[in-house]
Amino acid sequence: MNQLNESFVCIVKTRSQHQVSCSENTCTHPDSLLAMAAGHGHLECVEHLVEERNADVDKLGTGFVNGKYLYQVPPVWCAVEGGYLEVVAFLLSKGAYSQGKGLLRSACLYGHLDIAKLLVEQGADIETADTRGVTCLMVASSYGRTEVVKYLISIGADVNRKRLDGKSALHCSVELGHLEVVKVLLDNNAAMDADRCGSSPLLTASASGHKHIVEHILTRGDLTPRKEQIDALELLGATLVDKMGDVAGAVMYWKKAMDLRHDNGVLVHPKAEHQMSCCSGEEFREFVTLQQLERLEGDRDALQMQSFLVSERIHGPAHFDTMQRMRNKGIDYAYNQDFKRCISLWLHGLDVHQKHLEPLDANRLFFITALAALFTHIINKEYPHFANCVPVTYFEEFMRLFERITRETELVTSLLRKGYRNRASSRINKEHALHLDYVISIATQLLYMLTKLKPDLSACQWLTAKTVVHKLVKVNPRGVNYTTLLHFACSRRSPIQVTSLEAAMFPSLEVVNLLLETGADPQATDGDGNTPLHALARNTECPKDILEALLSAGAHLDAVNNLNMTFENLRSYRGEPLHLLVNPLQHTSLQCLAAAAVRRHGVPYRNVLHPRLSRFVDMH
Repeated sequence: MNQLNESFVCIVKTRSQHQVSCSENTCTHPDSLLAMAAGHGHLECVEHLVEERNADVDKLGTGFVNGKYLYQVPPVWCAVEGGYLEVVAFLLSKGAYSQGKGLLRSACLYGHLDIAKLLVEQGADIETADTRGVTCLMVASSYGRTEVVKYLISIGADVNRKRLDGKSALHCSVELGHLEVVKVLLDNNAAMDADRCGSSPLLTASASGHKHIVEHILTRGDLTPRKEQIDALELLGATLVDKMGDVAGAVMYWKKAMDLRHDNGVLVHPKAEHQMSCCSGEEFREFVTLQQLERLEGDRDALQMQSFLVSERIHGPAHFDTMQRMRNKGIDYAYNQDFKRCISLWLHGLDVHQKHLEPLDANRLFFITALAALFTHIINKEYPHFANCVPVTYFEEFMRLFERITRETELVTSLLRKGYRNRASSRINKEHALHLDYVISIATQLLYMLTKLKPDLSACQWLTAKTVVHKLVKVNPRGVNYTTLLHFACSRRSPIQVTSLEAAMFPSLEVVNLLLETGADPQATDGDGNTPLHALARNTECPKDILEALLSAGAHLDAVNNLNMTFENLRSYRGEPLHLLVNPLQHTSLQCLAAAAVRRHGVPYRNVLHPRLSRFVDMH
């Protein structure tokens, strides 16, 4: 890059001094310099490179525009982003492609009206959209380029065209608070249609907290029905208290919404009673009368919960905005050490996610990870007021999280099987596999936390815990390399590091024993044919007690992986003979010796033995 800049400076100097011959000695090809010259707006240099050095006007290069480098772009793109009209005009006159992907949208984004007009005159299509369905009008509306918006509409841009998510140019402008653009769009018959999530432009403005936009649209009362106006005022109040801390403003807008529910003193739009029941059994109710609202005015925490209830009622429980409010409210509870309510609220959010939304949504992983991190924090920290009460206070919620994780592994495992069966996109399959791997890693961490709780649990509670773990083991969730929970528990580190959780100590005898007691298969193999014994052997140190636990549960010491490596082979690489760990004679049966002999001497057995016996021989 330094070489490119030095060459460009040389071109500038030689051109300004009319010593073009000096530039012949520059070490960079003219094609490489053209994008840089165009991005700096040096018309003379651009003319010299094109006319005298025969630079290709459509050659992709590197430009430096508006304080950033643009890589692999044509020179005209650099000139458009920089706003250099004369350079753009010259390059177009020399045959530069005026209809390049995103060129006109770039001019609209930066508000370069003259360049946009020039590109349109050269044949650029104003309705060309990107992969998300975003048009030039939507880009200009998002960035508040009022004059560009007026021009595009004047030449026939479709004001009601929608992106793939159902948002129009009006949605784009209200979302970012560009009132002048909103006025222009409304004056040109922009529709108030809802997007795919059910949010109209008015509700979008409310959810974004743009009071001036909401108030302007409400002054044009013919645009929206009374019911939507009420929802917009209530949602605006919820946004003010939740995202901006403006409690007084929120109460003011909620009272305005109450007034709109009445017509000449008569209640014509009664408010539906809305409540939310959390996993802890606690119920939260939304206010329905002015008197109830007035009683809440001095209680900031209650008003914050009201903002969440309002959003859930208007947007629905699975809406992105509702989920964001739920996340934020839970964080507030956790910060104030009100862990009970935080756990209850986030478990509710995870329930909603698993019922209504796809597994790969970022909020889904947030709830799973945040709950696991919170439980880890509670169990590991010894606050005076938590001593000897953690299992009693949080045990049921801890078990509920395990049940949700079990449900998650069932769902993603089902999607993976369906994807493979239908030959779905390998990218989607990989994303699901990574998601499942991440969840399994978290589950293993929680199993470790559960074993720490065991001494303080009653016999009945421990039986409940083992029942819940058994359900998870029965699902048999597999990681990216077909890794089981037992493989995770026997490995020094998980394939995915859950950075928000405090590190658990693996391999763990307690977790291994718990998994074996609840039905985990000690002979399960991963994608490389490794059993949990192989996973244990790969660690720097091999705890004898874990080795004994696996062998006592039925693991075969002489089982081989896909590379025909046994536990003994792997430990020998670590310089640790097998006899120092265990007496192999105590764990070698006649069946194992016979199976190994069959394999060693190449005796055909696959179509002779029972399939179960064949699998036993395969293992040796």
